[in-house]
Amino acid sequence: MAATYDNHRRFRRALLPAFSDRAIRAQGPLFKRHVDTLITSLRKVSEDGNTPVDMVRMYNFTTFDVMGDFVFGEPLGLLEHLQYTPQVEAPFKTVKYLPLMQMIEYYPLLKATWDYFEPKAITAMRHSNVEFARAAVDARLSKGSDQPDMWNLVMSAGGDKGMSPGEMYSNSDVFIIAGSETTATLLSGLTFMLLTHPDKMARIVKEIRSTFTSDPDIDMHKLAGLPYLNACISEALRVYPPLPAAVPRFVGANVGASTEILGRQVPSGTRLSVHHWASSHSPDNFTNPDTFVPERWLGTDERYKNDKLQGAQPFSFGPRNCIGQNMALHEMRMIAAKVLFNFDLELCSKNDNWLDQRVFVLWEKRNLMCKLTPVAVAF
Repeated sequence: MAATYDNHRRFRRALLPAFSDRAIRAQGPLFKRHVDTLITSLRKVSEDGNTPVDMVRMYNFTTFDVMGDFVFGEPLGLLEHLQYTPQVEAPFKTVKYLPLMQMIEYYPLLKATWDYFEPKAITAMRHSNVEFARAAVDARLSKGSDQPDMWNLVMSAGGDKGMSPGEMYSNSDVFIIAGSETTATLLSGLTFMLLTHPDKMARIVKEIRSTFTSDPDIDMHKLAGLPYLNACISEALRVYPPLPAAVPRFVGANVGASTEILGRQVPSGTRLSVHHWASSHSPDNFTNPDTFVPERWLGTDERYKNDKLQGAQPFSFGPRNCIGQNMALHEMRMIAAKVLFNFDLELCSKNDNWLDQRVFVLWEKRNLMCKLTPVAVAF
């Protein structure tokens, strides 16, 4: 269940210090540490040059370890062991239930019936996730930390005074999933689209490898200034938004009996939404909407000069947009740049139609098998 307007505003105000520009700058070493572990792991698993690597899993391992370190003060150990923990694997196993759960929330009678007859496996999974978040947050708070993780930044600004323990647990659980699965999804889609557009891959690789002469030289501040890298990420977010479905909103009671939206009067209390995928693939907003064209974000191609770039809002819009979007973009840049700096990638032929996926609120991603050839770089 989504937080009420007042509670959401209170949570957001308490959590903002953890996502400020200053906080993100301080988190640079955290990102780099885990991405370096990713690169080391990729070199090990691809050392013979012939063994395909599932990049979906590797990106998931990395982003969940990053968020575990950020939220709980220590990584979840996925990159270390190259396997999912039960708490991380559970959401992937139950993704098909998400549309059902979303529909149930619309109808009070269905909600009451579901609460009574909810399958034991789902109840156990929910309780396990809650207990894991509670134990991890309690452990983090009890041991203290001088690192720029989420709760250190929130507590130093006094934000924790406005949140109950239960609210801290539930927000931590949300951040682990929302800040990990979506970032890994974008990176998987970006990798596939670059591999299926060799000219785009050649251009982004040239930009990265001509900007940096050694791996340690890659840092998030320099990456933020690479135009083609950022254009590729923006275009991947448009073509393959990590959250393709709608994020429902209510027309607020504080605006009166109705409000005007796109020339139509909509009664207060109406639930409405815009599907991200539909908006970002609409020909009313984008020329050649189904085509991966990073150049549309650079303003260098006259064919795309009339594109309505604001039609793509992968992080949502307004007061409930993604609080961690700047952090996510820095993480995406760092992971993509280091992978492309250190490896030449080749797509395994059976992944040619990888983007042909079903959606259950989130994408039902298949394995993305690639062959990696390490590039000789300076360390």
